[in-house]
Amino acid sequence: MKQQGIRQEKSLHRRVTLDGKSVTLEVRQIDSECWTLSILGKGDQVSEWLTCFGSASEAMTAGLLAIRHDGIEEYFEDPAFQQPALDN
Repeated sequence: MKQQGIRQEKSLHRRVTLDGKSVTLEVRQIDSECWTLSILGKGDQVSEWLTCFGSASEAMTAGLLAIRHDGIEEYFEDPAFQQPALDN
């Protein structure tokens, strides 16, 4: 018996640590020809690509290259959401 309307989503995760900071690359297949990329940082920090990648490998490579090019700090924590330091 074949069930219709149920789609099994595929996802891959890879943890990357540099200079004591860790982020997680998350690659999800949304249809047979489209994979999405997100980089999950500290707390609720999420960077999402609006690009549709042709394969999981292509999406993962794009994430690794972004970390190499921009630095892991770019994806680890957003300075706009950091608490200001209290002066004593």
